[in-house]
Amino acid sequence: IETVADAAEAGRHQPQWIDSAVEWHARFEEYSGPSPRYVPLRATATADLARARGNNDPDLWRAAVEAWADTSYWRAKSQWRLAESLAALDPDDPEAPSLLAEVEKVAAELGAKPLLNATRATREATER
Repeated sequence: IETVADAAEAGRHQPQWIDSAVEWHARFEEYSGPSPRYVPLRATATADLARARGNNDPDLWRAAVEAWADTSYWRAKSQWRLAESLAALDPDDPEAPSLLAEVEKVAAELGAKPLLNATRATREATER
């Protein structure tokens, strides 16, 4: 679903890709197993599906951040998406830079270069 959302944001998707993302999301909706990752995966999938549909909703990303509270990488990644969504709504949003700084710190500590690069790119884009 994240890949479809990325392609949709870049204008490189095909309409049936959204249908595929909806089908994948339905799997999260239908699943009722005991996996401890169910809630955070569902929260992220829900936020990414909304993003794929053109609604990068900060409230959905806040839910994902909260759901990943015990997993630093995925929490940071959700915070990055939250910062992106806030900056898209209001380039002067005061929360976005602090979120990006926090994500950058976690990404550097974890050696997560793709997340670190994405965070820096978001910061540069929001500072223009």
